[in-house]
Amino acid sequence: ADIDNDGDLDLVWSANSTFISYNNGRGKFTCNTMLGRANVDYPPYKKCWEEMDSTQPSLRPDKGWSWSALVIDLNKDGLPEVITANGNAVDPDLNDPKPSASGKIFVFKNTGGKLGTFKKVQTIPGPGKWPDQKGRKFSVWAADTQAADLDGDGDLDGLFYHECGDFCSGTNPIVILKNLGNGKVKRWQIINASPARGSYANSAYNKLSGAPQVVDLNGDKRPDLVGNYSHN
Repeated sequence: ADIDNDGDLDLVWSANSTFISYNNGRGKFTCNTMLGRANVDYPPYKKCWEEMDSTQPSLRPDKGWSWSALVIDLNKDGLPEVITANGNAVDPDLNDPKPSASGKIFVFKNTGGKLGTFKKVQTIPGPGKWPDQKGRKFSVWAADTQAADLDGDGDLDGLFYHECGDFCSGTNPIVILKNLGNGKVKRWQIINASPARGSYANSAYNKLSGAPQVVDLNGDKRPDLVGNYSHN
């Protein structure tokens, strides 16, 4: 996506946090913005951290790590916004007495600028918390995203696929965000799919595995969702 509206494509990528690497027009990318949290001691996070402009080192919204981001121009001003979600990055350590992360979804407004400047304008509750093997509840994390016009109003809506790991007894929910067309979104629907039956009905693997695909299956010009699960 062209984050800074300079005519070339920039990179928005998530791995532990969400980073924006800006294209200098000659195929070289430099990190300048981090949305979320990261352990900056690990490469390539450390390299990006060192490259970032000290005037805008980070917009860290909440606890937890970010594994997915969605780029949509929510207010149609030509500057794409970034939507990211935080949550547990890995299965919780069963010896950790307080496994926690937010599971929330954050909307960052692109306010322009030479290298793109962002302001957090919205915080949306996550899909919930599920118990681990010791009965402690922790949040899921957003593992993948999709953008599609789900309501037929001409703009892109968002779909966040969340995971809760093998230690979690809940499903892997899907959060659907409706684009309001004014720079904000609202949580439209949460899909908690439990597709397995028989011997896997109560299994830790009875959950979606990977983000569903958005496709019109029956030719009615309305997008449908196709998903799979761990023992499909």
